[in-house]
Amino acid sequence: MENLKSLLDQRFFLLTRQGMKSLDFSRVILEDLGSCSNILTNIADNIVRKEGQLFKARGHVVDVSFLNNNSLYASVQLKKLRISCEYNHVDGNGGASVAHMYPSFVNRAGNANAPRNYTLEWNIPAGIKTYIVFHLRGGRRVTDNDDTNLRGYGADNAWLVCQIDGEDGQFMLPLPNLYDDGRICFGTPFVRKETIQECVENDLDSFYSTTWNSDLMTDEKKSKVKKLIRFKTSDNAQLPPVLPEVGMKGLLTTVGNTEFENFPFMTNLNQGGGRNG
Repeated sequence: MENLKSLLDQRFFLLTRQGMKSLDFSRVILEDLGSCSNILTNIADNIVRKEGQLFKARGHVVDVSFLNNNSLYASVQLKKLRISCEYNHVDGNGGASVAHMYPSFVNRAGNANAPRNYTLEWNIPAGIKTYIVFHLRGGRRVTDNDDTNLRGYGADNAWLVCQIDGEDGQFMLPLPNLYDDGRICFGTPFVRKETIQECVENDLDSFYSTTWNSDLMTDEKKSKVKKLIRFKTSDNAQLPPVLPEVGMKGLLTTVGNTEFENFPFMTNLNQGGGRNG
């Protein structure tokens, strides 16, 4: 009883899972953080609410992260990519290797020697999770260019990001039309739609229908893509990647961006691909 009376005589105390604790402010340094209203508003503005499997777009499950600045991230895990571009052909070498082709991404326009153009679907290999992420702005009323009110949602950025099972961090496929931070050079303008679902569906359609070209292609990407994305010449069957000793991460590039932590597929406990489920 004396301990309880002594505790209740204190001006401040805490209730914890380990019991009731008193606060000794003689050993506590207080820092002035500003008004409570401003601090609480700042905390609220930085809260990210993640909703998994919110809806489907073109058969894909869409996860969404709602931000408190009238914007959101919508992510779709892709099972395949539609690679529409020119392909280089490699002849079989005495039976040691199969005749195959790989995307060259040569700009065909004005190039009489450019390889033939194909549209082939490349299934994402086992052990890789590949996501396309759209950043959308919008709501019931949207201000565009500070003077025009528009309805609905519209994307202003998109990323193509990979995770590798058993590896921490995020990665990027060795493809052109991708900036160093994983952003997609979309080519066609984003279109505003009435709903989030319509917006994501429209942007997915644009992503799948657009031809890839050599923009943002590098020598490093060229050396990797010919080992990663391969098809048999005889029947267009997909061939497995030729992996280096370090495994799949040797064919991809590590990529980092502070925005990634807010992407819907990222978890607070682990940001790496190996344990994100």
